[in-house]
Amino acid sequence: MKSRGGRSKPSAVWQHFKKSGKDVAKCNYCQGSKALVSHKHSNTTNLRNHLKNHHFPIFLKLGQETGGGGDEDSDNEQEIDEENLLLDVEVRSPDTGGAGPSSSSASTSRLSPSESPSRSSVTSESESAANASAPFSPPISPAPKRPSSRSGTPLLQGQEKMDTYCVPDSKTTERLHYAVTYYIVTCNRPLNTVEKPGFKEMLKAFKPGYTVLSRRFLTDDYIPRLEEQVKSHLKSLLENAGECSLTSDNWTSQADIPYASLTSHFFDKGWENLYAVTLSCRAMHGSHTGENLKAFFEEALGSWGIDIKNCVSLTTDNASDMRLAAELLDIPHMRCIAHTLQNGVEEIFKDDLIKPAVKACKELLAWQHKQKVWKEYKAYVKKHHSGCKAKKLPTISPTRWWSELNLFESVVESQHLLRQFAAAYSNGKFQRMVPGPKEMYIIQSVIRALKPIEQICSNLSGDTYVTASAVLPIIHLLEAGFEDDDAEIEDELDEDDEFDVDKDRLTAAALRLPILMKLHKRFSPGELDEQDLAAMTPVMAAQGRIDHRCAVKCNDLLTKVSFLDPRYKEELTASEKEKAKFQLIAEYRASLSAEGGATEEAITPVASQPSLAGLFAKRRKTGGGVGVNNGTAECSGGAAALGPEELFQQELSRFDSIQVHMETDIRLWWKERVDTYPRLAVLARKYLSMPATSTPSERLFSVGGNIITDTRTCLGGELSETLIFLSSNKSLIKKPAHR
Repeated sequence: MKSRGGRSKPSAVWQHFKKSGKDVAKCNYCQGSKALVSHKHSNTTNLRNHLKNHHFPIFLKLGQETGGGGDEDSDNEQEIDEENLLLDVEVRSPDTGGAGPSSSSASTSRLSPSESPSRSSVTSESESAANASAPFSPPISPAPKRPSSRSGTPLLQGQEKMDTYCVPDSKTTERLHYAVTYYIVTCNRPLNTVEKPGFKEMLKAFKPGYTVLSRRFLTDDYIPRLEEQVKSHLKSLLENAGECSLTSDNWTSQADIPYASLTSHFFDKGWENLYAVTLSCRAMHGSHTGENLKAFFEEALGSWGIDIKNCVSLTTDNASDMRLAAELLDIPHMRCIAHTLQNGVEEIFKDDLIKPAVKACKELLAWQHKQKVWKEYKAYVKKHHSGCKAKKLPTISPTRWWSELNLFESVVESQHLLRQFAAAYSNGKFQRMVPGPKEMYIIQSVIRALKPIEQICSNLSGDTYVTASAVLPIIHLLEAGFEDDDAEIEDELDEDDEFDVDKDRLTAAALRLPILMKLHKRFSPGELDEQDLAAMTPVMAAQGRIDHRCAVKCNDLLTKVSFLDPRYKEELTASEKEKAKFQLIAEYRASLSAEGGATEEAITPVASQPSLAGLFAKRRKTGGGVGVNNGTAECSGGAAALGPEELFQQELSRFDSIQVHMETDIRLWWKERVDTYPRLAVLARKYLSMPATSTPSERLFSVGGNIITDTRTCLGGELSETLIFLSSNKSLIKKPAHR
């Protein structure tokens, strides 16, 4: 502000300071070196900061008089935020005489800078004198102190850099959007997660300035783009593989919508990986008939450009509609061995001798799981058996027979504690709930018979390693029995606890008989009994002939798979090995004929097997390629003069002479010997990809159950199919970049 004479009017802040040398001013209220404040020329910023930090009421009054510092220095001074300068001051009633606040008259109010501050404080005599001479001399009050962690007040955050809050550039935003999409898809999170306030705040904490994409943008743009990327990558893998194996299953979601799945399994040409991928999981608006499933398979395979002739097998459960679809498509049908084992075990549990023991274990489970009984049982074990821990019996699942086996093992393990507790609890009224000696003997017999079956079922349910090659060797192994089959069952019985039981029916071999019958019927059938078919209805007889024909095709397929796996090749019978060689030679000859190569007359599938045996008997007489080796030596004698079929037979003969350890990684074994068996390796890569169970499709429905939950039943249509497809193929999705 300028005066009439043109000279600048002094700033109001100089009313509280006196010049004390060049660029130094002295505060009217402070003493010693604390009163000296430096300033440059006519700049009063440091003077104002001194008042703000040490004489805050004066600083407020100064802002009121100058209208926020509207003088010559106002451009260089900080603006006063009136809202942040509000103070909580204690206003005393005149009736109190300044003696202190009272409950009736004292109150606390918030004063703005426009009001007169009035805060009582104890001042020194020098400060009082300075105040008396000053134009405005309010009581001296220190500036508000910065809260500390000791005071219980949250600490004020220090000033952060501005670039922390900058909006990310387009490249960074794209990367963050992709990361959010990856999280939603691979973790099966609800789509409205991006709208949740907590999720948004979390992302702001990770990256301030980033605005998460909307739900519509997520579903209409990023998820479809991600689906196209995965489909493009998967299609290139399928084209590179050539042949593939399939699995399928049916499922009904929480929204009561039926779904059908289709998975594919194949080796790449370099034997680097055994892929297990999802091709489709589609809602079936019609019933699950064989014709509808056939149309579903044709449409799904056609969308990926897969020729049905390149499908090695279709592994499904034992449903008749699946068997009919495979028959209509003319794809070799492989019945899931896990379902076959499940059916056999169910028959064991229904046996009149086994059924009462199973029922007793289930009743004990229900009794122990009662809240009052479980509480008393834990207290009893803790009091009388301090070295033991009370174990709760595991629950069972009706679709997983091994859950009942786990229950039997827990009952046997805890039988002594349970029997003692039942005798002490409620005056022994519930002793009947614990299975008796006869039931315990039966349970232990079942455990001895089914424990190896559980291990077999678990090992064959994998999809990242070769499994189907073990099916026929396992059947032969069950026929021969295991080492522990003759182990005696420990029965700690008293003299009064003797019981009558047919132990011959409880041997491991006798108990496994229903399982073996199921396995033989579906994987290793004998001759068709026409007399049994004559006793059936025409429909049942026709179905029986179809099932037998499918079982024969499946056995032919399994003999080739087992023979091409050097771990299990020697577990086959002599007739199975000869049949496998016969079929492999016929298939190789057919492939040469299809390629236009010169070949001899094709071997027909109905030719007698001794002709094939005689072919290799001649080589055994000459001693060519029959010695046992590690599978890496190449026979070179006369190789240049041999044709393609003779070279293939030579490979087959050398391959038949090798033996490998059962723990060998068969994928790596074949990868290292592609040059040694170049023709046989092509067939091995084709057949060893076949899964023994339909577990991959069942896992797919577990993914679907996590996506279409009871709280997301409205999720359906193409979006649900896309989410299931992406989540089940998440190993093919590129992970977000960290920078």
